Amino acid sequence: QLANLAAGNFLCAAMLLDELQEPGGLNANDLRSLSGGLSDFYHQSFGKRFPDLPTFRSRHALLLDVIAAARAPVTLKLLCHALGQAEDDVRDAIRDLRVFLRRTGHGEAAYLPFHRSLTDWLSDERLAGQYYRKLGRGEPSLAEACWQECLGPPESLSEYSYRNLSVHLGRLCRWDELLHAVRNPQLDLLPRRDENGEGDYGIACPRGLIGYLNDEGRDRITAAGLATQLARIYSAQGRYDDARSCLRAHAIAATSWIRGRRAHAIALHELGSLELYRSN
Repeated sequence: QLANLAAGNFLCAAMLLDELQEPGGLNANDLRSLSGGLSDFYHQSFGKRFPDLPTFRSRHALLLDVIAAARAPVTLKLLCHALGQAEDDVRDAIRDLRVFLRRTGHGEAAYLPFHRSLTDWLSDERLAGQYYRKLGRGEPSLAEACWQECLGPPESLSEYSYRNLSVHLGRLCRWDELLHAVRNPQLDLLPRRDENGEGDYGIACPRGLIGYLNDEGRDRITAAGLATQLARIYSAQGRYDDARSCLRAHAIAATSWIRGRRAHAIALHELGSLELYRSN
């Protein structure tokens, strides 16, 4: 039955074994009565562990919201800031949810859902029922905690905030704050994305910011500089047509040798380099 529930997934099997060893958790007879897959397991386990819904929603649900919205393991310190709760209270909530969370890190502990199926179940109202949580509900709180770290001294910026701040701000259309972060030389966000690549998120953030700056002519010169950075990301991905269109529409056409001369020159240089890439 354990193998049937875990569907061949090692992490799921480990979570189920942990559940059997937990005081107050499901026992072997409970597991035998469950249908295949993990949805029934989550429903029965949550029902047994969190029978008081108001307590669950005030004590545990908000923590799950933030962890589910995270793009990587989140430290206890950042969770406390995002939730606005004392460390002891957050520790207690983590302890209650420990079967469903995975702890990482050799130094400061960080947490993420034990398996993606937990987030899938929680965000499916039909399956989760009274335990349903809207996906992304915890992102505003997490984004604000990351943003507050960005405003503090450089040494207070966590690894999570450094790597994910721009994504959270972009998703929430917090363009003024994202512009501030992009202009911060200590973060160096766009060059880092260009060199290391971060999938579509590395494209969506500057693209959204360019649109915001061009809207009503807020700052076309800064938008032109960002467009050149975005074109470099496109080029690194082999998307040369997108890179050329981006340069021409948002950098070269928006500047001139009189207005935004430096941005204009850099964009033209990038366009020339792009044509060399294409010819090879």
